[in-house]
Amino acid sequence: MYADNALLTSVCVGSAVLVETGLLDGLEAAKKKLATGSTAVDDVSAAVGYEDPTSFRRLFKRKAGLTPAIYRKKFATITMGVPH
Repeated sequence: MYADNALLTSVCVGSAVLVETGLLDGLEAAKKKLATGSTAVDDVSAAVGYEDPTSFRRLFKRKAGLTPAIYRKKFATITMGVPH
């Protein structure tokens, strides 16, 4: 029971940190940059405020459900109107 409460607390605190620090806004900005440009993922990561590209990739995959590279491949065709 305590472990369940600790996990829930950890998840809630983690989500609050993402919202409070604006990191979720950074993910939305990253999605736009990935879908509309050809900037390297590491550069997109830095442009939206992430110091560590590896952490950015992990968080992006956890929140978006796709890696940044796969997200770009999937949504760039829709945004740019060019089928692969």
